[in-house]
Amino acid sequence: MKSTVELNNEALDYKFFPGTCLKVYLKACVGILEKAQLAFQNGDLQKSYVFYVRYVDLCTNKLSRHPEYLGTGSARTAETELHKQEYLQLIKLEVPAVLKISEDLRKEIDLEYSKHQLSLAKNIAKSRPQHKKETENQAPEPKKVPPTFDEHLFNRSVAYYRKATEKVKSSHASAESSSDSKQLGFYPDLPQLSFIT
Repeated sequence: MKSTVELNNEALDYKFFPGTCLKVYLKACVGILEKAQLAFQNGDLQKSYVFYVRYVDLCTNKLSRHPEYLGTGSARTAETELHKQEYLQLIKLEVPAVLKISEDLRKEIDLEYSKHQLSLAKNIAKSRPQHKKETENQAPEPKKVPPTFDEHLFNRSVAYYRKATEKVKSSHASAESSSDSKQLGFYPDLPQLSFIT
């Protein structure tokens, strides 16, 4: 997705040849408007915006300095005067309407672009704040235990687990030496499962 600044640069990136007659550029203006309207109907607002901005720039900036419009160059003819009148009609009637349309499109594209940028910003991992680096060097704070924690029961369970683990290890060592004795250690608070074979 492009911003309107990028789209404006794209719209103004075209070649203008002052030696080309005004009649050709007036037909080009009609073609640009048709492309803009077709893109708008197809839902391509960015492409439509580019063509509308190009149309406005061509009419207001480039053709206003065209030699035929200014009366320099070739001799004035009835056909040249007719093209001049066509151009003035475009400036008076169509350009204001196209300016309004392009301004509305600009607002809509800017809104969509800001939403797109915001969604991208949410998906990018945020860098770690500076104060975290400072606290990493310090000793961690001791964690508080919940009030329901029974330290005596915890220590007793840990001691029992260690004994049971040692028994299992010794039984495995003795099982390797004699396969007759099999003994398992169990955690005291858990029920024992027996399987019928």
